[in-house]
Amino acid sequence: MTRFFRSHRLLLTALVLAVGVSACDFQAAEDAFDEFQIIIGLDPIESPVSGLVYDRSSGEMLRATLQFGGSGASSLIDAYSDPLGSTMEAEGGAVTFGIANNVTPSSASPFTFTVTAQVEGYYAQTRTVTSTDVGGVDFELAMTRQVDGFSSIAGTSSVQDGSIQTSQTGAVQQTRTVQTQGSASAQATATVTAGSIARASNGQPLTGQLQTQVRAYDPAQGSSSLPQGATMVGNGNQAIVGAVYFLMTDAAGHAAASFSPGKRGQTSAGKAGACEQAGGFLELVVTMNDPTTVAAVQALGSVQAQIWAFTPADGANNQLGSTTLTLNGGAVEGIICAGGAQANVDLNNLGNTAQGAFFTLVLPPNLGTLAPLDLSLTVSNASGASVPGTITFQGPGVYANRSLSFPSASRTRPLSEWLGVSGSYFVASGGTYTITVQADGGSPVSTTVPDPSTGSASLALSAGAQTTNYTVNASFSCPQGTRFDVAVTNESLDAVSVFYRRLPDGQPRVIPNDASVIKDTDQSTYIRVTAMLSAIAGQNYQFTGVLDNDQAIVDVTAPGQSTWNITLDSDDVGIGCSAN
Repeated sequence: MTRFFRSHRLLLTALVLAVGVSACDFQAAEDAFDEFQIIIGLDPIESPVSGLVYDRSSGEMLRATLQFGGSGASSLIDAYSDPLGSTMEAEGGAVTFGIANNVTPSSASPFTFTVTAQVEGYYAQTRTVTSTDVGGVDFELAMTRQVDGFSSIAGTSSVQDGSIQTSQTGAVQQTRTVQTQGSASAQATATVTAGSIARASNGQPLTGQLQTQVRAYDPAQGSSSLPQGATMVGNGNQAIVGAVYFLMTDAAGHAAASFSPGKRGQTSAGKAGACEQAGGFLELVVTMNDPTTVAAVQALGSVQAQIWAFTPADGANNQLGSTTLTLNGGAVEGIICAGGAQANVDLNNLGNTAQGAFFTLVLPPNLGTLAPLDLSLTVSNASGASVPGTITFQGPGVYANRSLSFPSASRTRPLSEWLGVSGSYFVASGGTYTITVQADGGSPVSTTVPDPSTGSASLALSAGAQTTNYTVNASFSCPQGTRFDVAVTNESLDAVSVFYRRLPDGQPRVIPNDASVIKDTDQSTYIRVTAMLSAIAGQNYQFTGVLDNDQAIVDVTAPGQSTWNITLDSDDVGIGCSAN
């Protein structure tokens, strides 16, 4: 257990409510000082940092290992105002720490660091966090599960197939086409030609009954669920207009890394496409019905998209070739062909396929530029309370979505800060980009811009008819007749952050440290965080209190009256209470 006394200071750090309130472990103080009551004091942390790690699909918080880097990493401090170090465990998925008080972030001198989350069963995710003024900073890391044939991922369709049979030498006996199933705005087919031999990276043929996994990703929600390694190159994003995951294995677990010709077998009638007819071995066809992508290809004309392949087993993301995007029946279609006269990819550039490969169709640099999202966006919120909701940014090859809490009144920030992203994004010349904000329970409100790297735009939130403004009092309290084993001062609560989510599947909603949050403590019997926030009466919400490695969770229904009192069990988070 971490020692509570580490320097001349003692502190209570961040209490995190709903989806988390975090602070340091009171039990550690109790262990160290036995029956003495400890007065906890701390010089204010002027720029506290709050972070969330959660499952992108379900919104559930995830235990994660966080690794810090970048130019500002050495100026991060922990709850004790000591250097944070290079790693931190997010036991309950919510963390708080701070930026050293001798650092003064500004627009002219922004403070930047990177944080990478690693969670078992998920692809690693990295976020660059930038602060341009003194005050609270927040970040979130939405984690994507590693691909399997059974997981449900928004914006995708998938198929698992075991119908491909080979001879003893590995030659495919009959041409087979497998097609993804589902209602996503992207579909994919994979055709393996009769006579082709799938080979592992060591050249060994795959034999027997072959298992094939295919998953198509649309350019909107689907692209946001791609592994980060498939979406980024250098300091900017890949302008992805479609993607398909492909994995082929045999009973021994060998994964296909290349295809070669063998003795021609039986061709299935009606399955032969241009790729196969020209001697191809493997054909992947991706079809995208996403309206933004269709409109972009219509406006941009003939697009020669680059073909890249990300291989999670080694983290490589290599360009394999290119293909012409075509309009077919009101949808955009891209073909990836390996082998024969129609070949447009070189599989020799493919990385380690042991965990499959993500083939992406990417808009080429000649269609636009990489630029930061510096458009100044003003979001007006007339509700008088913090409102949970989402912001979405979409255009040719670009899709970004974030759940957050919109501050009360009006707030102006660069688009990149609203989205919680940094670096450069692809901006297509002649493209149109849409920014949409939506309050939880309200209607979406959108605006379009020709260039998200400059200029300004404004949006006004539309509140839902069922939405109510609440004064929420969330408290860790001792039973009547008892008091905390440690005493708490108001100065100890400077780094408080508040989170909550709507059940059953609402994403985490972040309330930054602003005027909507009031810290309040009695120093003896309770610790309370009061916030003005918006919720829907009668709906279920989840509040989670996190202290160091412990957490307390309560599911409650939003009441009909405007005051909402929530009590969390102090024992669950290691806050001891004793008789007066």
